[in-house]
This record gives sequence, structure tokens and C-alpha cells, in this order.
Amino acid sequence: MKRIKTIILLAICCNSYVYAQSNVGIKFSQLTTWNDVLKQAEKENKYIFLDIYTTWCAPCKVMSKEIFPQQNVGRFFNQNFINVALQFDTTKNDNEEVKNWYAEVEKIKVKYKIDSYPTYLFFNQSGELVYEILGASENADDFISKSKNALNPNKQYFLLKSEYEKGRRDSALLNKLFFAARDFQDKDFLPIVGNEYLKTQNDLLSKSNLELITIVTSKSTDIGFDVLRFNSNMIDSTLGKSVSYKIVSDIISNEIVIPYLRNGGSKTNLGGGMVSYSGEINKNVNWNTLELKLKEKYPELSRKIAFSAKPEYYDWTKEWDKFSESVVNNITLYPELLDDDLMRYYMWRIIGNCEDKNIINNTIQWVSNSKIFKEKSNPIILVGYSILLNKNGNKNESIIAIDEAIDSAKKLNQSNFVVRLEELKVKMIKGEKAW
Repeated sequence: MKRIKTIILLAICCNSYVYAQSNVGIKFSQLTTWNDVLKQAEKENKYIFLDIYTTWCAPCKVMSKEIFPQQNVGRFFNQNFINVALQFDTTKNDNEEVKNWYAEVEKIKVKYKIDSYPTYLFFNQSGELVYEILGASENADDFISKSKNALNPNKQYFLLKSEYEKGRRDSALLNKLFFAARDFQDKDFLPIVGNEYLKTQNDLLSKSNLELITIVTSKSTDIGFDVLRFNSNMIDSTLGKSVSYKIVSDIISNEIVIPYLRNGGSKTNLGGGMVSYSGEINKNVNWNTLELKLKEKYPELSRKIAFSAKPEYYDWTKEWDKFSESVVNNITLYPELLDDDLMRYYMWRIIGNCEDKNIINNTIQWVSNSKIFKEKSNPIILVGYSILLNKNGNKNESIIAIDEAIDSAKKLNQSNFVVRLEELKVKMIKGEKAW
């Protein structure tokens, strides 16, 4: 009998433990109107957290099952927020609790332009939107870190922006709003507020202002453009090699070079290093004409920018002999412009598009003579060099080069890339096509 009582007691304890574990996460309110939520927030002196989800949203389900139930997440949200989960689609299986929110949900969807899920909205006790998170988080710590911004007055993007829209333009507000816009990734508003903040500054050459200038300067009319153009040596010594030229030349290219090379076209940055171009390619380019156009406004940069435009133009037209020639001219005349990104671009365009042995051999020569290659620190450049050797029939040298790429990747702890490189090495040894 005693043994049975012990088993029952253990079962009760276990059940209590399971129940406790299932309730350590975020506790969502059962309130059925927005007004009731506001009253509760005011009563408890807490902010409001809205979990906006749909029944078909896979990331929403991951957050609900893997992130929300965690103890540290529950502790943070239950202490600071009235938590409300709102279903933003409708199904035939919806219960009364979900149906009670239908009308409010529609108002929230329209007012806050909800069009992606999950979306997380944060409000103060007065019902003013202060912060928003779009999309799921990778882990609990990341989600908590983002959500803490809702409680920080310096990070409450929507409140700061509302002050701006009311006409406030003091430097303190503009500075807070700039960094809040950056964290919120409002790419359209960021340059607007950043340039307004710079207009309030007396010392545009301070490191903090220079860093801001590099973020918000995208047109020749921006306040930072001339700062970058005419203080390049000082700026590069502060922020890094060729930082000023890259920004200035990119702007000049967007405003003069691309419209000429693509008959009035333009370049659009898609993010992640991806770009797209509009406009028909100009098949009758006169490089002297382009250089003269540039010289009218930027005499000190005209030749450099015109020369730098040639490889990209010949990439568009698929004239790989001229592409190769213009690359060699560029790195001979302006070796300071050759960084890892540009070198990868030049190399991999040849690798992917050219079978001409003379062009491949010329590429091997300038790559092997470059300072970047000799540092042996970038596995992508090293494997590119290996593939060039392989395409040129230099099998033994290509295997030696890919071993260097593997060693470099191991030093950088790029385990997945190491596996791919070792598979590529096997192909080379077997005499199979490497690229």
C-alpha cells in the first residue's frame, strides 16, 4: 500500500512538473477587446506585445512551439508586457475567442499595414506603437534582444518618428532617430534623417560623423558627398583604404556613367550584393566622350572612373577579350582599387564565361602577381586561381593551389566550404571538369 502511495505521489509530482514546464513561457492574455488590453496595460503599468500570426505560417509555428515556451522568454515578456496573440487569417475551425477579435484584427491590419507573418508589434500603455519586429528570430536570446528595444526610449522608432513628423529637428532627436531607423532597417527614411542630422553638425570630419556620412550619402547633392570627395586621404586613414573613393565613384557612376552606357538606364541595389540595371546597352560607346562628360564636373576623377567602367561594360556585352584587357589596364594604372570583392568579380567572370587560353593565362598572371593573392588568406580567391590553372591544363599546379585554398578555409573554420573544396579536388585529380 505504501509503495502504491509513493507511485501516486511521484505521478502527481511529475504531472505538476510537466504542467509547470508548459507554463514557464509567455502567458498570453485572454482579453477579447483592444480597450480591455489597454486598461490592463495601464493597470499593471506594462507595455503591450502583439503576436500576429496566421494558421498557415510555418515560422509562426516555430516561434510558438520553440521560442515562446522557453523560461527566459516567458520571464522577460510576462514581467514587461501584456501579451496578446492575434490570428490574422480566418478558418472554419476558429473558436469564439478568435472570432471576437475579427473586427479589431481588421482594423490593426489596415492601420499598421500588416502584410507579412509573423509580425510583432509593441505598444506603450497609451496604445502608441513604439516598435515592430518582422519575421521569426533564430533563437530566444535574439528575440529577447530585439524586443528589449521596445522598452528603450532611444530605440522606440515609431514614437521618435512621430516627433520628427510633428516638426522637431533638434540634433538630439535626429541622432536618436537615425540610429533607430538604422536598427529598424528603414532604408528609405535613413538617408533623409541622416542628412538632416548632418546639417546640424559643425564638425563633419569627426569620426562619428564620417561613419554616418558613409551610410547616408547616396547622391552628389547630399551634404557628405563633397566631404568624401575633397578629404579622401584623411577619411581613408580614419575609416579604411579607398572608402571615400568607392562611395564617390559609385554615385558618379549612377548619375553619369550608367545613364550613358545604358541609354538613360540606372542601377538598383537589391541587397545582398545583388543589383539590377534598366536601359538598353549603348552599342556605340565612345570612351573619350564619356571621359569628357566626367571631366566637366569631376576633372580629378574622370579618367579613373571611365577606366573602371570598362570591365563592367564588356561584361554586359560579353566581349571577354576586351573585358580581360580592361581589367589588366585597371589594375596596372590603379592597383589601390583592387580589393577582395573586385578581384573575385574579375576572376569569376572569366572562370564562368571564357575558354580562351590566352585570356585565361593572362588572368592567371595578374592574379598570381597581386598582393591579395600572395597573402594566401582568402580561400575563394585561392580556389578561383586553382580553377583557372585547371582550365588552362595545369593539373598539378591546380591541385597544389586547391590545397592552399583548403588550408585557408580550415584556418577560417569554414568546415562546409572545406568539404566542397575537397570534393572539387577529387574531381581535379580524376581529370573531371572542375567548373
